[in-house]
Amino acid sequence: MPPFPDPDAPDTFPCTGCGVGYEASGYYYANGNRQARCRSCQLVNLQAYYSTRVGFEHRMWNNTMKASRERSALGRASGHTLTFGDIEAMAREQQDRCYLSGHPMTFAARSDWQASVERLDNSLDYSRENCRLICLEFNTA
Repeated sequence: MPPFPDPDAPDTFPCTGCGVGYEASGYYYANGNRQARCRSCQLVNLQAYYSTRVGFEHRMWNNTMKASRERSALGRASGHTLTFGDIEAMAREQQDRCYLSGHPMTFAARSDWQASVERLDNSLDYSRENCRLICLEFNTA
C-alpha cells in the first residue's frame, strides 16, 4: 500500500446522514457549497419535512410561486405577492375548513380533502386578496 492516496482516485466525502462516502456529484450544492447530506439523505429529509403541516404549507406556497413563473413566461398577468404567512393566516381564518364547502381540510400530501390554494379570479396572479384555501377535490384549475 502506498504511503499516500492515489492522486487519480476521485475524492469522496462522508455523508452526515448515512455515513457513506460519495463523490462530489453525489451531493447537492447551495450557494457553491456542498451539502452535508448525500442526495438520498436530502430527499428522505425533505420528504419528512413535507409530511409535516408546516412543510405541506411551504410546498403549497412553492407551488404557487412555480405556477406564477409559468404564467409569466407565457405572457400572462404576473405579480405574485402571496406569502407563506398568508397561507398560514388563511388556514387560521378559515379554521382549516374549505372555503367552498366548509369541509375540514387535511394538510398532508395525497390525502382525502387535501388543502389547495385556489385563485378567486384566474385572470389575476396569486395574492392574499385573490386566494383562498379549498379542498383539492374542488380545485378547477
